[in-house]
Amino acid sequence: LFAVVLEEDYRIDQIGSALSGPGYLLPSEALAQTQRNETSLKLATAEISYADFTPEVAPTEEALTAYYAANTSRYEIAERIQASYITFAAANYADQVVATEDADLRAHFIANRARIVAAHEAAQPKAEDAEAEKPAVTFEDVRDAVATDLAAEAAQRLANEAAQSFAYKLYNDNVEQDSAAFNKLLNESGLTLTEIAPYTAEGAARRSLSTEMLESAFALSKSRYYSDAYAIDGGFGVLIYTGRIAPEIPAFETVAAVVTADYTTEEKRRLFNENGERLETELKSKIAEGSTFVEAAEALELKASTNEAFKVGEAPRTFNRAALQKAQSMEAGEVSPMLTSGGTGVFVYVEEKNVPEIAADDEKLVEAKSFLKRYASYVSSNALVSELVARGIENPVEPEVLDEQ
Repeated sequence: LFAVVLEEDYRIDQIGSALSGPGYLLPSEALAQTQRNETSLKLATAEISYADFTPEVAPTEEALTAYYAANTSRYEIAERIQASYITFAAANYADQVVATEDADLRAHFIANRARIVAAHEAAQPKAEDAEAEKPAVTFEDVRDAVATDLAAEAAQRLANEAAQSFAYKLYNDNVEQDSAAFNKLLNESGLTLTEIAPYTAEGAARRSLSTEMLESAFALSKSRYYSDAYAIDGGFGVLIYTGRIAPEIPAFETVAAVVTADYTTEEKRRLFNENGERLETELKSKIAEGSTFVEAAEALELKASTNEAFKVGEAPRTFNRAALQKAQSMEAGEVSPMLTSGGTGVFVYVEEKNVPEIAADDEKLVEAKSFLKRYASYVSSNALVSELVARGIENPVEPEVLDEQ
């Protein structure tokens, strides 16, 4: 068996090697990666908090209506369902529950021991000695609770059966909505319709009723206007579809508060970016006048910080990744535009930048070449396998037989 496993592993490795190929790369790729990782940077940063940026935004009525007109699709109310539902309360079927035998109670206790015991212990007064060993809860301790729980479960099951029977009767008797037969069935069953406020597909999950029941309405119509039975608080329910409200664009007056909030948010973002451009200009100006980056940043009330020089490949984990990425394309003495990252505007300043010369026999260059070859081989084999899987092998290809020379 061991020999078979080794043989299979060997064959898999051989197939993998054949699929992956040699792994091609340009020498410049390995050199560029090695130089990038070995480049030494000494950076300083200055930050401004977006949350603390509080410009005064006082939109005019004209500005708000223009914004609303340009973004009406954002405020469109999606299609809404109009419906009611019928409740089959479990409490209404409690008197139909058959008295249970002691064996049934014990079986129910065993099946639900953890839940019943936890409820019993939670109802007990706290012990004076918290470290004292708790006595084991026996069936006799919770017999009444078990009987109540089992009866409630049986009533819930009867409510479910009643709800299903009602929906089936509507189907089997082909009862039309709002017909005399429909109203008679409601009255004879002692049931009433409870109206549901119109709701969208997205809004169904935010209602207190069963999400599944509400969502089922989107598959209903005038011809099939009733849902299956769904569990709801206190029993089961059947949804009765009434109609649909087509998507509509609300009048500006009805969404003015939302439009104002959206406009203010976008205007703040625009002003924040505009402020970033101003700060960039002032930072460069102050540095040109002889100030250090940190002095210039603090004069503009920015939060400045400096770092010891580090290699790009060994950059501190806590250093802002967007600032590090930008710094790699900058030269010493340059200030970046404001970079927005995680609710913060960041300026990065390159104090020093040292790009090393990499010898052809450099150990790290050799490692980079090896890694990139393996990676290129891996990508190539993955692409080939994915294509084979996508296309499938419809007809096996017969191996080509070469004529003997």
